[in-house]
Amino acid sequence: LSQRDSITDRSYSYRQVKDLSKRIASALNKRGLKKGDVFAMLLPNLPEFPIVYFGVLQAGGVITTANPLFTTEELAKQLKQADTKWILTVPQLVHRAKEAMQELGRGNVFVVGDADGCESLSVLLEDDGSSVPDITINPKEDIAVLPFSSGTTGHPKGVILTHHNLISCGSIMRSKGFLSFDETTVLLAFLPFFHSYGMVAIMSMGLHCGSTIITMPRFEREKFLHALQNYQVKRS
Repeated sequence: LSQRDSITDRSYSYRQVKDLSKRIASALNKRGLKKGDVFAMLLPNLPEFPIVYFGVLQAGGVITTANPLFTTEELAKQLKQADTKWILTVPQLVHRAKEAMQELGRGNVFVVGDADGCESLSVLLEDDGSSVPDITINPKEDIAVLPFSSGTTGHPKGVILTHHNLISCGSIMRSKGFLSFDETTVLLAFLPFFHSYGMVAIMSMGLHCGSTIITMPRFEREKFLHALQNYQVKRS
C-alpha cells in the first residue's frame, strides 16, 4: 500500500496513486488549468493529499499549501499573494475557502467529500485520464510548490520551490545514512503535509522509497498510540 488513513482505514495502492494522479491532471486540464496556474490545498493530512499534489504538478500547475488553522483573513492574504486560481479543502473548512476565494473574485472550490456549491474531488477522480497535457518543464526555472512560511518573524511569505529544488532535496535525503526508509517501512504521518518537512521528507520521500504512509489528520495521543499498535508503525 501507498497510503492509508488512520481514522477511516481507507487506502490506496501505489498503482492507484499513479492512476488517480493522472486522472486529476486530466480533469484539471479540462477545467482550464494552465501551466503555472496556482492550486491551493487547504487540507489536513489525508491519503488523497499526494494524489492531488502530484496530479496538479503533472498538469503543469503550482501547489500552494495552506494551514487548515488559518483564519479567513490569513487564508485570503496567502491566496491573493499566490494569485490562486483553485482551492481544495474539506467540508469543515469550505466556508473559509469560499470566503477567501470570493475576495479574489473567484469561486473554484473543490472539496474532499460533499459540500453545497463545490465540486467533489470524487468527480475529478472519475475522469478517464485522457487529457493529461503535454507540457515542458524547465526544472531550474519553473515553480512546483509555493508554501508560505514566516520563518522566525513576521507574517507568512511565499517560498519558491522549483522542480529542481524538490529533486535536489530528495537526492540529499537519499544519501547513505540520511534516511532509512524502504518498501518495508510503515510511516505514521502526523507532521503536516502543508509544511515542507512533512511534504518532502515524509510524503514525497516515503512514496519515493516505496514505504506505506499512515496519515493522521491531527495529532491526538490516544489515536496516535492506537495507530502505532494497529499498523505496526516503524517511523513517525
